[in-house]
Formats: sequence, C-alpha cells, structure tokens
Amino acid sequence: MKCSHFSHILTWLILINLLLLPVSWIVSATFPESHYHSLIGADGIRWMLMRLTWLLSSPLLVWLLFASIAWGSISFSKLPSSFWAYYRSEKQPFRVRLAVRLSCALTLVSLLVVYFLALAPHAPLLGITGGRQYEVVVPLTCLLMTGIGVFHAFVAGMASTSSDLLDLLSFGLRRSPFVILFYLVFMQLYFSLRYVFDL
Repeated sequence: MKCSHFSHILTWLILINLLLLPVSWIVSATFPESHYHSLIGADGIRWMLMRLTWLLSSPLLVWLLFASIAWGSISFSKLPSSFWAYYRSEKQPFRVRLAVRLSCALTLVSLLVVYFLALAPHAPLLGITGGRQYEVVVPLTCLLMTGIGVFHAFVAGMASTSSDLLDLLSFGLRRSPFVILFYLVFMQLYFSLRYVFDL
C-alpha cells in the first residue's frame, strides 16, 4: 500500500515536471519584459543539461546513498531482530549472541568516536573541514553504521564470502531506489521552478 501511494506521488511529480515545460514557455512569451525563463528555449535546455546536473549532485544525494548502504547493512545483518531476541533471552546460536554483544560494544565505541571527532568542542574533523556539524556527523555516522552491520554479519556467520559482503553493501540500495528517484524528481521540480520564475 505504501509503495502504491509513493508511486502515485512520484507519478504526479513527473507530470508536473513535464507540464512545467510548456507553462514556462507560455509565461516567458506572455511576459517578455519579465525575468521569467523558458525551459524549452536554448538557455533553458543548456541549463537543464549543465546547471541542473550540478545542482542535483549535492551532498544530500550522497548522504541518501550513504544512509541507504548503512540501513541496508544493518537490516541485512539482522542486528535489530538479533538484539531484541537477545534482550528477551530467547534461544540463539552462540555466534549470534556473541555478535550481538560485540556489536553493542562497537556501537558504544562508535558513539564516542562521533562525539570526539565531530561534536565535542574543538572537534578535529570540524577543524579540518571548517564546515557545520551535520556535514561531518551524517557521513561519519553512516560509515560507522555500515561497519557495525558488516561486523555483526561477519561474526554471526552471515557474510563469510566476498559475494555475501557485496550483497550486504548493496542490500539497502536495492531496497531504496524509490527514495533516490523521488529525490531526483522532486529536486528537479524545485530547481526548475526557481529557474523559471527567477526565485
């Protein structure tokens, strides 16, 4: 049901993007003295092929990819379900129980790493990049989550070959193509509206 609703929203966004093409031409032709731009003219086509590509390739898109990989590795390793089974004292294989314990310890270490590298006063990563905290915290957190998922899967015996590792790292990307597609279509509409109406 959720995928059906999502596909409807995505379809409407695509239709609005297509409708904006003739609308932008009509608006720019009706008000030639204004600062409105047409997406169909030479400047509009040049903008869509060059400038729009640069705008879409923002850090947010990279963070979505990182988050998909991190979520996929955690899900593939079944760490959440293994943790709750361990918490409820349910019977589990020794390797799974060991993996949960070590993964919890690694999570605590990862939280300390994120704090001291990116959140603490005079954090070294902030000094290197000179950026805002979330610009460091987001990719670092995704990287550590991916590492925890890989570690848990390896210890629990779920990822013992390079093929298993590849499946783990690509699991989230295979499950979240709609999110990435939604981002691309929505941001294209957003930047196109800004271009057409000179916002």
